[in-house]
Amino acid sequence: MTDETSRGKATAARQPAERLLVWLVRLNGLVLLLALGPILMPAELMRSIHERLGLGPFPDVPISYYLARSLSATYALHGALTFAMSFDVDRYRPLLKVLVVSNALFGAVMFGIDLAVGMPWFWTAIEGPPIVGYALLIAATMSRMGRVPATQ
Repeated sequence: MTDETSRGKATAARQPAERLLVWLVRLNGLVLLLALGPILMPAELMRSIHERLGLGPFPDVPISYYLARSLSATYALHGALTFAMSFDVDRYRPLLKVLVVSNALFGAVMFGIDLAVGMPWFWTAIEGPPIVGYALLIAATMSRMGRVPATQ
């Protein structure tokens, strides 16, 4: 088998995995961009959601609102960058690898924090573990793609 033939077969096999990777990364970015909402959320709504989640009264001090809004802005920024990378996964593959490792570590750290501070079980279950799982799914998809560039 010539080098061209093996490259063609590897590229053909890679296409479904690459399309899946694009959509997984894009979905990740879009989900993170949902954090734009709380940046401008009225304080009363923020307090109400906090209480309805069973987290007690929201501390009505500037640092609480600052932390909630700045964390949302950080998530949204992360989402915008992730979404942008989805449009050229070949070019950003090295950065996507960093993203996978950092998300897996971040998810594990958030799980530990949630346990340490006594967050409700549902919060702990839907924060850290899905972040780790999503990172592993993206890593598995990237490994199915191999190292052959999409265009030669």
